Amino acid sequence: MALRYAKKWRVLLYAVLAVIKSLQIVFVAYMFQRFIDFAHKPQGSLIQLMIFAIVGMLAFGIMSIAYQSVYTKIVQEVNLNIKAIAANYMVKARAKEAAVDISFMTNDLKQLETGRIEAELEVIFNAIQFIAAIVAALVSAWLLAIIFLIASFAPAIAQSIFGPRIEAKSEVWEANNRQYTNTVNDTANGLAIANLYDVEPSIISRLLHAAQKMETSLRQTNFLRGTANEMTMVCAYIGSIFIPFTFGIYWVTQGQITLGTFMMIVQLANNFINPVVTIFSYVNDMKTAAPIWKQFKRLAQFQIPTLTPQVPTGFEQLVVQDAGVQRGQQQIFNHVNLTVHPGDKVLLVAPSGWGKSTLLNVLMLMRCLMPVLIRLTDRN
Repeated sequence: MALRYAKKWRVLLYAVLAVIKSLQIVFVAYMFQRFIDFAHKPQGSLIQLMIFAIVGMLAFGIMSIAYQSVYTKIVQEVNLNIKAIAANYMVKARAKEAAVDISFMTNDLKQLETGRIEAELEVIFNAIQFIAAIVAALVSAWLLAIIFLIASFAPAIAQSIFGPRIEAKSEVWEANNRQYTNTVNDTANGLAIANLYDVEPSIISRLLHAAQKMETSLRQTNFLRGTANEMTMVCAYIGSIFIPFTFGIYWVTQGQITLGTFMMIVQLANNFINPVVTIFSYVNDMKTAAPIWKQFKRLAQFQIPTLTPQVPTGFEQLVVQDAGVQRGQQQIFNHVNLTVHPGDKVLLVAPSGWGKSTLLNVLMLMRCLMPVLIRLTDRN
């Protein structure tokens, strides 16, 4: 789970607030029953009933704001921790076969926000809401509640059919998206050469071909996911509304339950259906982001090798006295004095173009030529 990258106490607080927020639908269904029963057989004060409903909704509104605050904080925290792991891998890892590129750090990790982090939070909330609605319905009219409950699992049929196909399409899209990003980078880096050899049409054609493959796979993935969501909704309405409604209306006409109780179960039944449909929708999102999540888990498990600096053997010291380099009439630098002992770390600081790289190149060249000069000196 992506939520393991958030603080445990914050995830626990989110679960508590999710329970409180989920009770809002139970409260609304209860007030629905009270108003309908009052209309059928007035008892008590209608004004007091309205005031109770308003105060209750305001209290739930305050808790919902707290819920949103914790929700967004968890998303931010997990995003930052995931990006920190990916950044650490990108900078320190030596494994080129699993390299993290620009596309992964920007596009892919952003998709994990909606396809993994937010999806997991929404699944938790909707599962809690589903349980709260079930318990309240069982207390009110257990037999009708069981019928609604059994029927609410009808969307699982569509999910079992489309789920594996969505994940497979997502893997194809992720690969094509990565190829497109690499093609864009290659195109940007090779513009000067393309212009020199007059091959711009070929470069453009190659880029558009990669874009075509990426957009086609994305369209297929989105179409399949949208089709799965639509079929899930159809199954939900047929199995979770029309069939249970037939039983409920029959029991009302037979006097076994009141109209207010039936409408309360119907109101709660919306939270049998909607959370289930929402959960399956977010599961589809998680399947879409599964290839990216698998790649992240691989790099998260990668052990960054610890490199221990080693002092070169046979090196005593490097001494540069009053050195200078001149190219043609241009004096690159002069009067350079430098002494480096084994294990020393030297920082060269100067504006761009002042000869830092030239100095290092000269030192490397002298290191290579020194044995030759020593042998020539010994011969003489």
